[in-house]
Amino acid sequence: MVITETIQKSMQRAQEDIQKNAKEYRQQYAEKMGNSQRDSYEQVGEGEFYCFTYDKNLVQNAMRQGMRGDYLCEMQNCQKEYAKGVYTQGCSRDFLTDITRNVYAYAKVYQDIVNGHADGSRKRYQYDRELGKMREMTMEEELSLLDQDYEQLASLETFAMISQMHAQETLNYYNKPAIPAQYNKDQIKAYIEDSSSAMKNCFLRKYDENPSQTVRDLKSIAMEILSVNKGMFEYCTALKAQIQYIGRDAGGR
Repeated sequence: MVITETIQKSMQRAQEDIQKNAKEYRQQYAEKMGNSQRDSYEQVGEGEFYCFTYDKNLVQNAMRQGMRGDYLCEMQNCQKEYAKGVYTQGCSRDFLTDITRNVYAYAKVYQDIVNGHADGSRKRYQYDRELGKMREMTMEEELSLLDQDYEQLASLETFAMISQMHAQETLNYYNKPAIPAQYNKDQIKAYIEDSSSAMKNCFLRKYDENPSQTVRDLKSIAMEILSVNKGMFEYCTALKAQIQYIGRDAGGR
């Protein structure tokens, strides 16, 4: 479906309005939508905003949500899809599973972008300040933003693990079973972020050879990379097992 001229003009006007006074626009739009607790648009780079789609309803949603590209949201939806297939309500969370679903989410959106550009079914737009109007994004531009948002998934996983480390202090205070600290938060951060990057790079290397098989092998790829540091892997696994899976929040932490 090709974006209509009317929608194109509406999106361009929105972009122009945002650039004139981004903060005020976000606040006003948030109040209009009854969502005063957060900004309605996300700024990227030096005053640049993205708002793109090929479907009228999604255009309106993008206008409301203001997530540039919203690859993070796309990946989180894929996370939920993956979690439903491996978790049951109330069961303990698994570190390997959660890390695998991150790279699975990246892989699925990566496939959507690559395949969508190949067959022409995927249309995404961004405001080009040099041209002064919306233009269609290239596959490379989309993949670049996807990479950035994948890093956010790693950051969210890091935050979850560090929060769980701090929770051990509370358990100790109430004389409840706790996991002794074996690593500090900087080591946890480096382990998760480096492993996440290595998994993504491994996926990209193998994808060109056999896309479908590479996606099926994601868990073994994750296990191979995570288990290089056996002690850290076991520590993170023990921490994660303290957390229960809640179906309605499967995409979160």
